Amino acid sequence: MRLPSLILMLLIMAGYTGYAHASTFWEGLWFECEFAGRTAPPADGCAMLDDDGFIFSAGQVTHVKVRDSVETDACKKQRAGQCFRADAPSISISVDRKGKAEFTDTTLGIRFLGCTQIFHKTDINSDRNTDGATFVEARPDDKRCYWAGEKHFYLRRYLGEVKTIE
Repeated sequence: MRLPSLILMLLIMAGYTGYAHASTFWEGLWFECEFAGRTAPPADGCAMLDDDGFIFSAGQVTHVKVRDSVETDACKKQRAGQCFRADAPSISISVDRKGKAEFTDTTLGIRFLGCTQIFHKTDINSDRNTDGATFVEARPDDKRCYWAGEKHFYLRRYLGEVKTIE
């Protein structure tokens, strides 16, 4: 797991108390784009996803990990099993920690250490994706909490079949 993904996971797991109306946009299983830069979208159009992800549902966020990736050297830093193709027809995941989450259609807020960091969502259409899928950029608000960095998160919803393993 890359450090920025770990930070995002820890911040979400730390809990969030609502600031706005609920949104169904975020409902589902999301993964960070494997080849995204710190503030730049992935050059591969988000065709490869990191193996750590999140299920957003009914005001909760659940951390998950893909357990059956067969990728050997297609991942960042050639780490076997650390990523998978976004168009994989199915994946097996293990479920980890849960936390509270609340989103609007255009923002997400994460409360941590007494400060709520707002991230703004931008849809990014990619002509590189043969499936016509889009991914989103979650960019930190200019008014940053003292713990928040400048990293932009590039996320894509996974649409294939999901099997949960114990």
